[in-house]
Amino acid sequence: AAIAQLLSANPSYRQVEVAKEASIVWTKNMVDVEPMLRLVLGKGALSFKDVQPWQRINHLRSEKQLDDKERLLDGIRQYYAERHRSFSSTMGTVPHPWFMPESYRLHIEEERTELARRLDPLTGGGIDEAWVWKDPAAERGEGVVMLGPGSDQLKDLQTKLVSGTVPSLLRHNSTEKRAKRTIVQKYVPSIRWEGRHKFDLRIYWLVVSINPLLVYYHDGHVRVSLTEYDPNDFSEQNLKSHLTNVAQTLASRGDSNEKVDE
Repeated sequence: AAIAQLLSANPSYRQVEVAKEASIVWTKNMVDVEPMLRLVLGKGALSFKDVQPWQRINHLRSEKQLDDKERLLDGIRQYYAERHRSFSSTMGTVPHPWFMPESYRLHIEEERTELARRLDPLTGGGIDEAWVWKDPAAERGEGVVMLGPGSDQLKDLQTKLVSGTVPSLLRHNSTEKRAKRTIVQKYVPSIRWEGRHKFDLRIYWLVVSINPLLVYYHDGHVRVSLTEYDPNDFSEQNLKSHLTNVAQTLASRGDSNEKVDE
């Protein structure tokens, strides 16, 4: 809305109904249509292959690779494995990316087996650590379940993994349907507090060109948890102390209908 108001105040711009006629396309409505991503604006439609050099859009090709937690995880793993190919050829394994929390995809049998072994009280030690269970397709703080150290939820997950059952979460927007893909990640315990609230920094880098190297940087913003942070409380009632999503803050103020891209 702010972008539209800014442009409408400029006499050099006018709103058009057909996206192919627009010099600037700004929309939140995105649908993946293989093999391209289609943007819908009013009565018109614009695909990436049809974007002209003089047109500017507020989306990137394959941006869903960043928006979906599993696709992001998979992309980082592939990149890290490629960078450490020589290491794996001599040592037989690729080290886990140091900048990513330990992660397991429960819809993949091999990773379920690894997590079951990790949560084994006798050998893995993970049952005494905190974990986060996520729906990778969810966003804005939805589809997240905290699994505290030694909690009944974590023990139940470990039991199902050992028995060969595929654990599943309810989809973030449903009371019946289950998410087809879920991820369990190790909770990052060493965090910063401010006024007894958890916070993080959302900083932006945009690599425009590799050769020559051209990178845009933006300071971004600070995101703060809604409630005071208790590092020992992983209950559902205390979930908001672990989340810093802007959408959660808006919802608490009664602005749940306002959509915010973080």
